[in-house]
Amino acid sequence: MLGSAVAGLAAWLLWERGDSEPSADRVEAGLELFGLSARLNSRQDLRSLERSTLEREVRDAWGDEAVEAALSSAASRTRDEAVDRVIDLLRHALRM
Repeated sequence: MLGSAVAGLAAWLLWERGDSEPSADRVEAGLELFGLSARLNSRQDLRSLERSTLEREVRDAWGDEAVEAALSSAASRTRDEAVDRVIDLLRHALRM
């Protein structure tokens, strides 16, 4: 469940402001959270939760290199480290 919530938070950080560009902090946190959602195995059993749909949009908006970096960074963490990082990013996101 945490992975799915993290994917949703990533999307909110990256696109919540509609037409205006998100701040660099929001993009950085959103990309990292997207990577962490993969590491935490966000649910893939419902079409609306399929990470591949979000991934295509993230790649289109911020590029393959940024997505690959986020996925690689997240994959290098243990699950506990990934959860700890999500908590840190949540605290940071609340101040944005």
